Amino acid sequence: RFSAGSPDNRWQWPADVLSTRGSVQGQTLNARPCLTINKLPQHIKQVTNDQRQNRPAGKVIPADDKADIAVAEIFDGLVRYIEYISDADVAYDTACENQVTFGEGYIRLYTDYCDDDSFNQDIRIGRVRNSFAVYMDPTIQDPCGADAEWCFITEDILKEEYERDYPNAMPISSLMSQGVGDQSAGEWINEDTIRIAEYYYAEYEKTTLNLYPNGESYYADAPEAKQMTQMGLAPTKTRKVNRRKIKYCKINGFEILDEKDWAGKCIPVIRVVGNEFEVDGRMFVSGIVRNAKDAQRMYNYWVSQEAEMLALAPKAPFIGYGGQFEGYEMQWKTSDDIKATTGQYDSSLGQTSNERSGKAILARERQGDTGTYHYIDNLARAVRYVTRQIVDLIPKIYDTQRIAQIVGLDGDSDSVKIDPDQPEPVREIVNEEGIVLERIYNPGVGKYDVRVTTGPSYMTKRQEAMEAMSQILQGNPQLWAVAGDLFIKNMDWPGAQEMAKRFAKTIDPKLLGDDDKSPELQAAE
Repeated sequence: RFSAGSPDNRWQWPADVLSTRGSVQGQTLNARPCLTINKLPQHIKQVTNDQRQNRPAGKVIPADDKADIAVAEIFDGLVRYIEYISDADVAYDTACENQVTFGEGYIRLYTDYCDDDSFNQDIRIGRVRNSFAVYMDPTIQDPCGADAEWCFITEDILKEEYERDYPNAMPISSLMSQGVGDQSAGEWINEDTIRIAEYYYAEYEKTTLNLYPNGESYYADAPEAKQMTQMGLAPTKTRKVNRRKIKYCKINGFEILDEKDWAGKCIPVIRVVGNEFEVDGRMFVSGIVRNAKDAQRMYNYWVSQEAEMLALAPKAPFIGYGGQFEGYEMQWKTSDDIKATTGQYDSSLGQTSNERSGKAILARERQGDTGTYHYIDNLARAVRYVTRQIVDLIPKIYDTQRIAQIVGLDGDSDSVKIDPDQPEPVREIVNEEGIVLERIYNPGVGKYDVRVTTGPSYMTKRQEAMEAMSQILQGNPQLWAVAGDLFIKNMDWPGAQEMAKRFAKTIDPKLLGDDDKSPELQAAE
């Protein structure tokens, strides 16, 4: 509310101050100015737009000896495709905006059918526009909420939509008189909308985990454990465990509208925190705005006071005697209080300062970025957790033989075959000459983890690559015969990709040799 203050709403002015400076009994003759010169959005955008230029991205890596680097790359392609079809940049940007402004943003995951006539499901990354609609377990220790035991997400939907989606639910007219405890359900129902809540919670089941001589471990009630028993293999070690399952239901404040098991092992709501600190056992979160409130109010007051003084002053006013303010001109003209509370000074905001060389300007800008880097780092941590959850979900959602879409680093789309029943992570189909015709993947074999990288988008990297290649080729024109196709491929004008393919045909085939092709075939080509 404070960050959205404007001359129209005057949300940055305390109500009691407005009442003494505004109109009296409808008379505005003696009203005093209450100007709002809101400087906070500039400081917020300085952080959020830096994040948009340097987006964090998860990178899947093998985590055990059964995992395969080729499958890890397929995981990467699947994650990029999920981000593409979900417009994940909107979800990430919204979470960052909320995180920087008031200290807490959220990203969510859900599943949806690929098409209306399909039973195959895809994973989606969802935007949480209103962070105050999320109620997460307050006892969490993990900043992303990985250890949350429950979470609610509320949403107001149109009554027509509610009646269409839940025809068997209690009529809205009957809900008005229902409620649990001291309150009725009336707060959940407005004139045109009704509130529903999605509720995730964890349940635990006591079971036994067995370790077998071949190094495999299975729960005692798993089919694999029964097969081991039939083969006469007894477990070498056992231990009691609480197996965690995530449950999901949708409620209207009185009754359950839908319920099911969530495929993942964690609640699919990811928290993005700004500033987090504990005082006397209570947890507080904040963003950039909180500490800048008084400085912004003071600035508004000073500007209003200045306008009032100029309006009432004679045409030739004086401020003080000559030389009285010598050496303090900048302090008199400007106030750095807002900059000090946000950690961003003139150079960070693109204003002229004392630096003259390019290196000095960049160094000063990096100092400003360092003051707010924890916001970007916290978002990167959340994106890593999002990717980890997707990696956990992929083998469970892609549980049938199917053709899956992937997206490469360069944005080009492709498709891969997935077979969750094959025992190996990658199976190659080859012909009589030993040439690999296709590869089939099983993402359920092996364990994978995620690390995160933060940097410019591929478009920016491609521009940097083109500039670097241009400098190299200018100094060494003979390299056109070796890498000219790569240089043209990084250009953006129409027909560049087609020209790169034609140019590649002029390069020595040995330099473009495919590792899957035999030397004889390459020589023949």
